[in-house]
Amino acid sequence: MQNNSITILARTIKQMFSYLEIIEIPSYQREYCWSKENIVSLLNDLLERNKDKRQHFFGTITESTEPTDVNNPNILKHRIIDGQQRLTTSLLLIHFLNRQIIINSNNLEESVFKKEELKLKEFNFEKYSDEPDEDSLKISQDINKIIAFYTGNEPNSDEINFKYKKIEENYNIIRNFLIPKNYKVDEYRSLLDTFLNNFVFSSLLYPVKDPFEEMTIFENLNSKGALLDDLDLIKNFIMLVDQNKKPSENLMQYDRYVRNIVGSKVKESKVDKTIKDFFTVFLKWYLKNKFNDYPSYEIYKNFKKYLELKKEKNISLTDSLKELKKYLLLYLTITNPEKDSHIGNNLWIRVIEQKNVYISLLFALFTKFSKFDNNSEEWPVESIIIDYMKVFSCHIIKLLAYQGTGQSLTEFCLWFEKQIVQNEEMTVQKLSNILKDNSNTEKHNFAKTPDHQQVKESLLHIKDTTKWVSKSVIDVVQTTILNRSNENISHTKKTTLEHIMPQKLSSEWIQYLSDNENITEQEVRNKHEFYLNQIGNLCFIDLGKNSELKNYSFDHKKSKVYRMASAPLINGNVFLQEYKIEPITSYNKWGFEEIQKRSEQIVDAFMKIID
Repeated sequence: MQNNSITILARTIKQMFSYLEIIEIPSYQREYCWSKENIVSLLNDLLERNKDKRQHFFGTITESTEPTDVNNPNILKHRIIDGQQRLTTSLLLIHFLNRQIIINSNNLEESVFKKEELKLKEFNFEKYSDEPDEDSLKISQDINKIIAFYTGNEPNSDEINFKYKKIEENYNIIRNFLIPKNYKVDEYRSLLDTFLNNFVFSSLLYPVKDPFEEMTIFENLNSKGALLDDLDLIKNFIMLVDQNKKPSENLMQYDRYVRNIVGSKVKESKVDKTIKDFFTVFLKWYLKNKFNDYPSYEIYKNFKKYLELKKEKNISLTDSLKELKKYLLLYLTITNPEKDSHIGNNLWIRVIEQKNVYISLLFALFTKFSKFDNNSEEWPVESIIIDYMKVFSCHIIKLLAYQGTGQSLTEFCLWFEKQIVQNEEMTVQKLSNILKDNSNTEKHNFAKTPDHQQVKESLLHIKDTTKWVSKSVIDVVQTTILNRSNENISHTKKTTLEHIMPQKLSSEWIQYLSDNENITEQEVRNKHEFYLNQIGNLCFIDLGKNSELKNYSFDHKKSKVYRMASAPLINGNVFLQEYKIEPITSYNKWGFEEIQKRSEQIVDAFMKIID
């Protein structure tokens, strides 16, 4: 059709190479650079289209034309403004498939150029100086070798010696992908026929006469507009994956089982991020070693692999989406708990929430020990899940308090999950004993637990990189005391961590500490840096009250706020006495000695609880 003098046509690969006789790649184009990821994606698409024989949109070829010779205006060369990567790769794939047909049929006359009447004659890069660019020259020579291979008068089956490294690499990727499949000659013919006749380009011809206008088109095609993201591609894939339903019906199912659920739980501005975060965690857990780290569109490509695996098992799109829904609901109760009973509000999840590798472990534990309730649309939280998570979380706190946060926990999570899922005799106590037994030479370093004294010393000297451990220790001690008191704990009530000695010292605080400790103001500042985030200087308090405290003096905090707090670590109760911890309100003054004393009391209680 015509639109503002722009010609737009749909052309199959065969039609494209019958139409393009002389190709010229403008000098502003980048060199051929398609990655392995691009090649493998194309080959997988080819195998799919060879099965279903559907048409496959392969992108857009944008071109302008001009005479090859001013004296002969009827012979045109096609300047490829955009699309040379696809054209080059197409010729590599055509060559590989056709060469396999020639070799396997032992018939040198089976030239695709002659049989299919492909008319491509030349593939050149524009010369912009007297000295040709070496890389461009190699690419031109390599592609022209392919053309000559099929159009020459003396056909042969010899392998072409490609000069340009990326062309050689990608040809070998095609070769190494298809050769192990041991296709017969008719199967190669079918693949070639599918590629030539089912893969379609959108061909755009601009009647450009000014080279600056041509470059403007190139720039706008490659740098303007918003790129599709993973969720856009997932929706497009969902629409087409089940051909027994209309695309709109497939998309409605996706919205029903995924998007609408997230939309009902989080703010609209956070819906897309929540879905992406869920897909990332779930797909890594589900696919395990089949999950690939792609440089682009990682979520989409692994999601596509997930549905392809389901399809191989004859699991419908509907059932696949229902499975996603179950784990999505579980994910939301972990990361966005709305009820006290939700797993994300459990103590042994809260205390390691900064290390979200535990989410995949929870997927595994709920799969093994719980069953999704379709009526309530929730996963019952079985006690054994909590027991395993206590073992896991205690180990993580001990390990990171002692070693710091420099190491990855991914391997440990996989190891921990494997012990439970693959060993029916692995009880909670047995797994706990394995972690504590450092004489076990089969364990990796990440599964070796620091001893009691190492952990205690580390907790009394919290590093800046593990400040979250202080919060976790206080949470464990306070929640244990509240549970023993049969207190009705609401974990949906917002609390925050309060620094008794404030994060920023006012002049009054500096003078107060200097007088009480009998040290200089500079010594106060130096000690403040260490003691600020130590366990003894922290307590939980209602979020609203914390904002009132600011840099008030210790006496003001104690009389105006602390005395009205319900936290036992602040005001005390009988079980606090049992753990030999003095409540904050019992102190007459606050300084570095008091912080150290309170740290030792809380750490002793913590070690007693977890050992």
